[in-house]
Amino acid sequence: MTRPIIWKSAPGVYSFRIPNIRLSLIFAFYRTLSGLIALLLLYLWPYRREVIRKNLAGSFPEMPETERRGIQKRYLKHVADLVSETFLITHLKRNELTNVVQFENISLLKNLIQSGNSIVLMASHYGNWEYLRTLPMLVSCDVYAAYAPLSNRFLNSKLLNIRGKHGARLIPKNDWLRKVLMHGGDPSVFVTIADQRPVVPGRAEVSFLNQKTHVQAGPELIARKLNCAVVYMDVVKIGKNKYRYRFDLISVNGKTESPESIMYKYYVLLEQTIRRKPEYWLWSHNRWKYT
Repeated sequence: MTRPIIWKSAPGVYSFRIPNIRLSLIFAFYRTLSGLIALLLLYLWPYRREVIRKNLAGSFPEMPETERRGIQKRYLKHVADLVSETFLITHLKRNELTNVVQFENISLLKNLIQSGNSIVLMASHYGNWEYLRTLPMLVSCDVYAAYAPLSNRFLNSKLLNIRGKHGARLIPKNDWLRKVLMHGGDPSVFVTIADQRPVVPGRAEVSFLNQKTHVQAGPELIARKLNCAVVYMDVVKIGKNKYRYRFDLISVNGKTESPESIMYKYYVLLEQTIRRKPEYWLWSHNRWKYT
């Protein structure tokens, strides 16, 4: 197995995790915050309870109700982690990032880029997708991602600063497909959170977690139109606030793929990821609204 990457702070100099008071205080604060949020979600605020239970029942009909309730409880604790992690990572220095994020085989992306390929990186709402904002520090090309602008200009500016801190190029989601399809020139990475529910149900659908699931056509359209390589991003939560990312090749040449085959392969891989540890997927999203 490929060793997880160690972040470099300068050529030939490796930064290892060294315990320090500042870092300990940061983690203590955000883990306390996560614990308080978890108490709120578990006992005081029934956060999207019915949606979570409906999604779990439809996805795991063979599972006893007590087991599904256990997944729901662990999921809410994970949501609490996600809220705190959004801000936690903004306080970490470059040489401290291995405390929370590891990329196991970044060489796959680097080799594709060196071969002249742009990449559609198919991520999901599993684990922590916000940590992907660190990816531009590890590849020698632009990394693009979509975001949902906030109506408040001040908060929107803060959001852009947080998410773009490590070099990601952010595009408003309503402009995403149009701007990406106009892309030309050097190889780039297009990060797509590909398991989102489409705005309106289209003809594209797959069987996913025992349910008929309408899927977005955007990632596949980008891959086929620009002839991108397509890579699936697997995630493992390896500790409190800490994740390991692994990249699996779906296709080298998106243009050669038959219609809907990319999304089918993506959802097969995503289901494998979810079944491994179900509590880390976004069960509070009304994913099957149209079915």
